[in-house]
Amino acid sequence: MEQYGRRSEHPNDVSISPSPSKEGTFVPVQLEDDIPIRPENNKPSHIEEDPRKVHAARRSEWAVIIIFFFIGLCLFSIFLSLSTKQIAQLSHYSQTICNIIETKQESKCTDTNCDFRIAITVNYTNPSSGDDFVGTAYDTFNGEYTAGEKDYLVAQYPEGDQIRCWFNDGDSTNIVLDKRITAANVVLMLVGLCILITVVAPASRRIVQAVRRLRTKGTGTLSDELF
Repeated sequence: MEQYGRRSEHPNDVSISPSPSKEGTFVPVQLEDDIPIRPENNKPSHIEEDPRKVHAARRSEWAVIIIFFFIGLCLFSIFLSLSTKQIAQLSHYSQTICNIIETKQESKCTDTNCDFRIAITVNYTNPSSGDDFVGTAYDTFNGEYTAGEKDYLVAQYPEGDQIRCWFNDGDSTNIVLDKRITAANVVLMLVGLCILITVVAPASRRIVQAVRRLRTKGTGTLSDELF
């Protein structure tokens, strides 16, 4: 009895039994299990990056890091210096009680805008010498004019009130109402410090990675790996 298209019973035998065609001739039949499987993805598993693009990206990253580093350094250095100077100046001030004689708002205007400050005229007695002095204190440390009207501050220092104040030992007419350093200087100094920390961390990490790559290769220079 004839058999058509039957697989060999032996597991390692891949021979094909003939199968009859409509004309009565026999043609070979290929079983599904014997069809070769093509890989779905013939692309290489690793694509080499263009060294020029890699170095260009590194230079861009370092340019950003350096720019922000100098911004942070400038902010931190400038406002640290201002705060230190202000602390040194305030160390020469002594505390006393001042009597308010007059409080008024002063302005300084240009063609485009006006800045304001509050001037508080007071008198006090020097505790060391017993002499009476008259001086003027301002709502800002050195009497700077700042933006925005300050009428609301006038009501906080009414005539006849007594307030705590500090006078300059070298200039008895120089008086301040607050011996704390300017808050804006502290805030901007901290902003600069935060920027420095933010850029120093990734810069250090990139340097460490460059050193490791250099050790792995065994040739080259650190600047080549960094930039």
